Amino acid sequence: MLRYILLGIVAFFAVMYAVGFFLAPNSCIQIGECSRCWQPNNVTVTSDYCPNPNVACTAQPGQQQNNAVVDTLFCACNKAQDDGYSDQALNKRIEEVFFNFFGKQVSAKELCDQSSVYLVNVEYG
Repeated sequence: MLRYILLGIVAFFAVMYAVGFFLAPNSCIQIGECSRCWQPNNVTVTSDYCPNPNVACTAQPGQQQNNAVVDTLFCACNKAQDDGYSDQALNKRIEEVFFNFFGKQVSAKELCDQSSVYLVNVEYG
């Protein structure tokens, strides 16, 4: 009897894990009109970030998150630069997102004008 109860508990947790794994919601970042999302688990993708962009590779959650945040910051920086950094709310959000994800405090203007120093995509695979 105890054996069946333990088997039932193990089966229950296995099913719950599978449901959570496959139905887990995406996480997303948004700055103004710019947004990107990432999965909380490994995914197979065909992407410019794969070693061979024409061949699918595995993207881990941390890699996906980094690239989603960097791509969103690039997009937001383009908008901020186009507006001459006149949108203070956008500038503040750029600074906030960069600080929250990368732990460095820089102005939106410095970040965007020197984006190649601060914003680096990572390769999947």
